[in-house]
Amino acid sequence: MRSLLHRPIRGLLVCAAVVPVGFWLAMVAEATAHGVRFGFGRAGRELMIIVAVGGPIAFATALLWGVPILYVLGRLGQLRATTVVVAGAVGGALVSLLFSELQQGSLFRVRMPLPLSVLLGMLAGGAWWSVGVGWSRGRSD
Repeated sequence: MRSLLHRPIRGLLVCAAVVPVGFWLAMVAEATAHGVRFGFGRAGRELMIIVAVGGPIAFATALLWGVPILYVLGRLGQLRATTVVVAGAVGGALVSLLFSELQQGSLFRVRMPLPLSVLLGMLAGGAWWSVGVGWSRGRSD
């Protein structure tokens, strides 16, 4: 019983950690495409800031959206890689819409484009499936 519980929890933690790193990679790629030059130190500082701000948001999203959706999918017998990735995409879209609504009139805004949020949600869903279910099939923890 204990090992069965570790798999989804491990998946939850990994999917919440993957999202800020994915966001950072997307921002580094965009900055590089626009000709911005920076060293490893600056990139590392940016990663720390993104993880500090985005990590709790990703974890809260995983708890408030991911866990209930995964429970419902499991109860309906639809807990598959595709449904988990689609649920992640929907969760990412909801985060983007919530960000745009909450940041109306804010002095400092965090850019969270809808396509990037959907991709990050899909990444989180895929990470949860891989770590929480997929790779651990056939193994005994």
